[in-house]
Amino acid sequence: MLFLFGVPHNNNQIKSIQMNGVQSSVKVPQFLNLEFLVTNDKTEAIKIGTLFSNLDNLITLHQREQK
Repeated sequence: MLFLFGVPHNNNQIKSIQMNGVQSSVKVPQFLNLEFLVTNDKTEAIKIGTLFSNLDNLITLHQREQK
């Protein structure tokens, strides 16, 4: 996901909703409404999709462990 923040447009969007304080943060509902620029390269797009799929599975696993 770090690659998303390397694109100036994406980075500016995050900064626009960032809450400053002792530790900067972004609320999930605001984050979900952002539109990120991604690649047109099919191979890279597949890798990005796989990354998000794996991340989703990992989140689900952790949520099950906490119950």
